[in-house]
Amino acid sequence: MVRNWFGVLLWFICPIMVGCGPSSSPDVRQVADPFANPENTSVPTPASTSSTNAITTDNKSPATREPSGIIANTGPNSPSPTIEELAPPSRTISPKKNTVANPSTDTLVNASLATDETDPFLPKRKLGPLELVDVQVAPLLEFGLRHSESKHLRLITDLPEAEIPTEFHAVFEQAIGQWTEFCGADPRRFADWRLTCFLVVDEVKFQRAKLFPGAGQLPQGKLPPGGWQYGNQVWVRQQLGPYYTRHMLLHEATHAFFAFNFGALGSPWLAEGLAEYFAVHRWADGRLQLAARVTDKDELPYWGRVKLIRDAFQTGQPKTLLEVMKFPPAAFPQVESYAWSWAAVSLYAGHPKLRPAFLAQVQKLGQMTDTQWNRELLEAVPLSRLQLETQWQVDTMSLQYGHDFARTAIQWRDVKVADQSEYQLTLPADGAWHSTGLRLATGEWVVTTTGSYQVAQTEMGPLISEPDGVTIRYALGAPMGQVQFALQGDPAILQGMSELTKPRPLSVRAVMQSTGEELFVRVNDLPSHLEDNQGQITIVIRRK
Repeated sequence: MVRNWFGVLLWFICPIMVGCGPSSSPDVRQVADPFANPENTSVPTPASTSSTNAITTDNKSPATREPSGIIANTGPNSPSPTIEELAPPSRTISPKKNTVANPSTDTLVNASLATDETDPFLPKRKLGPLELVDVQVAPLLEFGLRHSESKHLRLITDLPEAEIPTEFHAVFEQAIGQWTEFCGADPRRFADWRLTCFLVVDEVKFQRAKLFPGAGQLPQGKLPPGGWQYGNQVWVRQQLGPYYTRHMLLHEATHAFFAFNFGALGSPWLAEGLAEYFAVHRWADGRLQLAARVTDKDELPYWGRVKLIRDAFQTGQPKTLLEVMKFPPAAFPQVESYAWSWAAVSLYAGHPKLRPAFLAQVQKLGQMTDTQWNRELLEAVPLSRLQLETQWQVDTMSLQYGHDFARTAIQWRDVKVADQSEYQLTLPADGAWHSTGLRLATGEWVVTTTGSYQVAQTEMGPLISEPDGVTIRYALGAPMGQVQFALQGDPAILQGMSELTKPRPLSVRAVMQSTGEELFVRVNDLPSHLEDNQGQITIVIRRK
């Protein structure tokens, strides 16, 4: 959770525990602005309940900038915001040293925004105070609290000595390097950066020590079930197991890192998606891997995001990628919103053609409105709107633990109308959908396939398949290794689910009736286990 405006506090409510080459098709981006509001209605930007909070906004914000750089809130009679202003507001927090807020009054103490602009290691944006509560180490024991410190982390908890997760320090130290690499940040900016983590079991002890936010500062007056973040301080509730407790630390600490480096966290889907993306981790033998591709759900106890997305498809309530990118702050009391946001960031960060544009756009956090940021991202990626939503549907409908967003990337081709009687082509048996580059003319076509290829590496050796698949192993409801096809129709408007989410068996031979669709082919396999696929298939396409 991030503390900024009272109205956007819900934005950062941490996830609660849950059980356990381009196509020739038109680029829809040139047709309509996805973030325009044709009815000129939207969720209004929430107003803060305290004008003492130092908040940075873009020039289009419906707020008044004071000479000091602090934004004064407008009242209920302020002019209505424009459509641009109705984007979910950027959250900004304050990285300025030695400034503290009184938790009982929410009044900033020494909240000067003056910075030395010549210092290249300061945060990129001018923000408000770093800390919400003032930490005095000496009296901690009197309140039943213990603390430990490392270079970048101060841990304060009421856990018994034997139960304190001492690995938090090593985890956090290693996380900084991975966040820095992802963001392209200057490591020197974080040389003296320190996060304070309050690991909470009994919040009364922290309240007595005046190390707990006031009720007026917390969403709905209480600490969320997962945790909450303000500047360089995070409050994390002890979870049911060590993995999920570390997960919540990393989630909140990701908010703190991005806020300190960029001075803004972006749209709700991006802020919470990045926090969840990095928090999915592997900790083994003293080594940390953020944004880990974990294939065994038992390694991620109490997380449950994959199941939430699967359930949404079962109940007929999946989200489009555009819907996720337009999530308002109010969407984030729901754990499902965190799941969809995690999936969106995982797609952008994992897909080989999307990742470069996504990383470049991350560098622009805090430099524009959220609407502009989202729009620029969609314009920068080398896929059309149709291609992007199709990829999203293919990935989220078949989502797995350890889903390999890189290897499931659809291979698009320039499309031509099949005007010959026969075609032959070779495609890799890598598990991804491949366009044949052919839009089959109206009529019947006979498609045959041949080949022998590896679909898995087992303890007994390679598992070899032919186009019918291997019936001793199934993937996504069909034999592993089975050659499948889909006929994707006119892509000008994507209505409903793409045909690529409804694969049909091609096997060694299939007769298909075309009305002018584009032919796609793949070898069926689990999206989480594609790294050991080898070989290719030969496809012959004949007009009947």
